[in-house]
Amino acid sequence: MARHNQQAGFTLLEMMLALALLAATSVIALQLFQGVLRSSALLREASSKLMQQQFAFAVMEMDFSQALLPPDFGEKNQLSTAAIATGDLSPASKQEAEVRFLRSNWLNPAGMFPRSQIEHVTYQLAQGKLQKVSALWPAGVSAEPPRVTTLLTGVSAFTLRYYYQNKWVEKLNMLNVLPKAVAVELEFADGGEFRRTFLLAED
Repeated sequence: MARHNQQAGFTLLEMMLALALLAATSVIALQLFQGVLRSSALLREASSKLMQQQFAFAVMEMDFSQALLPPDFGEKNQLSTAAIATGDLSPASKQEAEVRFLRSNWLNPAGMFPRSQIEHVTYQLAQGKLQKVSALWPAGVSAEPPRVTTLLTGVSAFTLRYYYQNKWVEKLNMLNVLPKAVAVELEFADGGEFRRTFLLAED
């Protein structure tokens, strides 16, 4: 009896189903890949912001821990302090919030600047930027202009409080008196908030 060879193959319906499954699997895989890329980008952005914030707080902690009152140089000191208090050392025309003080022990590698060991520091919020403005003290000891360093961007609020005479106050002139601690609160445009308290060195 003769045997008839039957050639097996896919029907058109089976091919269409296979292509549909392949297309659906490809779409799901692409969406998962895009999600991984977005998550990775968000993680990198968050990590970068966190590193910037940690650096800014580290700089502020170092400065506040070395704050000091102006040395008594007589009339010359009074004139220099008056120049600082009027804002002559600040390059910004208008600050939304700021704190000014003197600090010692700042780095002066290889004696690059005149031999003043005191630096005038201003932390200010200007147009959404937390800036550090620093210059040699007293004014006029160097021809170098104040150095402006942007520590953080996207800052919507910069709030300061001072622990002085066993209570927290919102305003204090650190060129006249020094608190025991300074509390800093930062609010960011994206909704984040950070708070940090810095202790000042005991007299």
